Amino acid sequence: MKGFGFAVLLGLLACSSEPEQEPAPAKVEPPLRAQPWERDPYTRTSEVLIDGALVGYVVEYQAIPAGASADRSFPTGTWRIQDLRFEDVGYVTKNGDVRRYVKGGASESLGVWRLEEGLRRFYGSSSRTVLRELQPAPPPKPLAAEKDAGDAEKTEEGQDAGTGTGKN
Repeated sequence: MKGFGFAVLLGLLACSSEPEQEPAPAKVEPPLRAQPWERDPYTRTSEVLIDGALVGYVVEYQAIPAGASADRSFPTGTWRIQDLRFEDVGYVTKNGDVRRYVKGGASESLGVWRLEEGLRRFYGSSSRTVLRELQPAPPPKPLAAEKDAGDAEKTEEGQDAGTGTGKN
């Protein structure tokens, strides 16, 4: 009987220990902001390929049409350099000054270059740089429009079901 009491005591001690800490929740990744409606207006995004490998993206700030107004991060003619997650890592001014972001939000100049040469230097490569424009997906439909479309389909189905094969 003493053996049984000892086993119960061990079991109680094991149960009275501190509970395990719950694992930390998984980090939620922010969505990629690759589509035109998610960025500054009047821009065009291209992939940056070096030796056929995707190394990042550039966003060209195009001219704002006459009569339009836009609040943008950079002036027309600037190229924003982004990493593979569409995070800003640098930019190229319309005068060709290639700049890399450093700690503290400041930027350092890598010199004044043509865009392709500046990107090669930015990424530390001597190979040819190719820009391939991204084709944007269609903008998402507003939720109200989707609901209206769904209601219209139900109405049409109901009308179809009530016509055609009636009794004589």
